[in-house]
Amino acid sequence: LLVFSLYKVFVPAFYALRDAATPVRVGVRVVGLNLALNLTFMLTWPLYYRHAGLAAATVLAGCVNAAALGLLLHRRIGSPGWGAIAAGAGRALAAAAVMGAAAAAVHRGLAAWTAAWPAPWGRMTAVCGAIATGAALYAALAARLCRPEMRELRAALKRRR
Repeated sequence: LLVFSLYKVFVPAFYALRDAATPVRVGVRVVGLNLALNLTFMLTWPLYYRHAGLAAATVLAGCVNAAALGLLLHRRIGSPGWGAIAAGAGRALAAAAVMGAAAAAVHRGLAAWTAAWPAPWGRMTAVCGAIATGAALYAALAARLCRPEMRELRAALKRRR
């Protein structure tokens, strides 16, 4: 998701610079790369992993797309603050890792506790409990760890009103 999100950030930056051609040129090349990787993985990976090869090819092509657009944007306007961006991404990644571990633990616990419940209710309870726990924990951790980003979000929301 990260590389696809970067695309959604970089392309409007080029549009703001009145350069719609660069993302299109990069995109056409990346589509060719994606096609080549799809064919390679479909022809070389074991039968039961070929579907994963399609996903891997798409993600790899997305990584190349994000890296190329980021590099070209950096050359065009200089550093947009890569250090601060990486620090913010690291904090968000740390919060997500804690959230994922907690959600998995809650799911395991609730699944064991509700194992004797009728078919869909136990699984739904375990999944909903894990989601609620993960969302609440991530919100708390983001508020604590991602203070600069949260300030920017609040300011943007105030401007919108």
